[in-house]
Amino acid sequence: MGRSPRISEGGFVYAVDCRGLGGKALFRNDDEYESFKGLVQESVEKLEPRLLAYCLLPKRWSAILVPRRDGDLSRWVGWLTSVHSMRRRSVSKGKSVGGLYERRFRSFPIQDNERLLEAIQFVESLGKSKKLTSGEEYPWSSQHDRSQQKLPDWMASPPIAFPTDWVQRSQKPLSEEISDRLENCMERGCPYGDAHWVQRTAVRFKLESTLRRRGRPKKTVG
Repeated sequence: MGRSPRISEGGFVYAVDCRGLGGKALFRNDDEYESFKGLVQESVEKLEPRLLAYCLLPKRWSAILVPRRDGDLSRWVGWLTSVHSMRRRSVSKGKSVGGLYERRFRSFPIQDNERLLEAIQFVESLGKSKKLTSGEEYPWSSQHDRSQQKLPDWMASPPIAFPTDWVQRSQKPLSEEISDRLENCMERGCPYGDAHWVQRTAVRFKLESTLRRRGRPKKTVG
């Protein structure tokens, strides 16, 4: 089966996931995390997406954003990953670092209703799997920024308002069903939302194949 088409229509909400090539570490220390956050700020100022959430992990980073114009999603990811790779090479003191990122990033569209809040919580809580000292929050995500009331000014509010108890709600894990569905969307690129919206969006962007079960169909007897 071929890969699903890359969609990049402006005005839609997307989740994006970029991973290191062959499991390569993208961030090796706190300075590299901080430097990348500065690079994200540059990218927002340059291409003007509405960045709604992010989480940086050693070997991957994920974000939720609304690109303004058609094609901006791919341009944003392309600029951010290429400049990040270039700056990594510049500080490697002549050592060969090879490719930094996988060639193809993962992405999927999200409906701008309660499903968006679930997706934001999913992305922001990816760092919870990291082993930290007791009581310490994972620092490299917008969930941490929100809990500390230090959200960067280059981040935007989502099209649906956060509930007043969002910080408390975000500390609770999503259900296994929702988490599994979002993991599947991240891996396959299928839309995330209510059933009718998913079907319409899959047809609009020619993503019907992402909704089918993997594997060969069972043979009928008779």
